[in-house]
Amino acid sequence: MVNIFKFLETRVSEDERNARARMVNDPFESRALREAAFKRYILQELHAQSWQTSAKRDGAPSRAALELAKVYIEHPDFDAKWLPSPNIT
Repeated sequence: MVNIFKFLETRVSEDERNARARMVNDPFESRALREAAFKRYILQELHAQSWQTSAKRDGAPSRAALELAKVYIEHPDFDAKWLPSPNIT
């Protein structure tokens, strides 16, 4: 099983690489690069937070990390175990 943070880091890097490859003064690609930078920042914050709180709980990723991962749900490396169980609200 791939670690959710490694999965997200890889997906954000792919998004950024794809945006740079298509960038020809396209404002949408500039937005894609800003979005990748934002996701990377959020991911770093979530990762740091998970290290601080893992001693207090089972070490499961935060809800925010899970929601960010759902953006990439169609990716073959996405682990369905990251989805919340149906009885959790």
